[in-house]
Amino acid sequence: YVLVSDKYSSKEAVQKMNRPVLVIVGKKDKVIDRKFGKEIFTTLKTSQKWLWEIPKGGHIDTFHDPKGPYRDQFINLLEGLPQDR
Repeated sequence: YVLVSDKYSSKEAVQKMNRPVLVIVGKKDKVIDRKFGKEIFTTLKTSQKWLWEIPKGGHIDTFHDPKGPYRDQFINLLEGLPQDR
């Protein structure tokens, strides 16, 4: 609390979200521990939420491989969402 405040806490912001949310956590992320992504996921109040745990995922490498499995899964997820009018 001395150096970093909770003024911009993600937990408070996500409680107000009413949109579909995808939380992606990499099991090998060395920047942010996956427990924080899981906390955000459980805090979400929206009824449309997904948690992807990437077994070999680091911090930002989920979509680096264009032929990898997650790109197609992500596109399928997006295509299945209702469109705003």
